Amino acid sequence: MIINIPLQIDEATFEQKVRDDYTESVKQLLLSKVDTVLKERDNRYYRSERDPKIGLENMIYESLDIYMNECKDEIIEKAADKLAERLSRTKKAKAILEGMEVK
Repeated sequence: MIINIPLQIDEATFEQKVRDDYTESVKQLLLSKVDTVLKERDNRYYRSERDPKIGLENMIYESLDIYMNECKDEIIEKAADKLAERLSRTKKAKAILEGMEVK
């Protein structure tokens, strides 16, 4: 005896479910790797009760502080040049410069 059972499969729903499951798996894998790296790098930035993103944020801020301290003179010089360039384009700055040249 053969029994025919009609099945109706919605491909779009099936594909979306597979995509969602895959996305969640990748997300969990990446979070696990970030967690591992934070623990290996420096335990003071990672506490089991805290969110791993906080540890990553602290690592970024620490790296930025180191970079800013090493390159602060160059950063200030470039920022001053850029500021002077922009200010020189304003009407008020042009008026002041013209007034200085006349005297």
